[in-house]
Amino acid sequence: PEKYYKYDGSAGIKPDADSNNLVAFGNLTLPVDLTIPADKTLTIPSGASLTIPEGKTLTIAEGATMTNSGTLTN
Repeated sequence: PEKYYKYDGSAGIKPDADSNNLVAFGNLTLPVDLTIPADKTLTIPSGASLTIPEGKTLTIAEGATMTNSGTLTN
């Protein structure tokens, strides 16, 4: 699985410039298995969506966190 993030400019997960954590943007359907590392927080802000399709896995490592103010579909 990917250890970090991927993005293409219109939707994805990228580093947050202020905190060095990760932020989802756009309407992303996870294209690969993805692990959020132990020292990171993944934020899905209002207006963004993250879909985890069948056959793909989003893993939040022990010590990592996720904050969801947008839409998460599994």
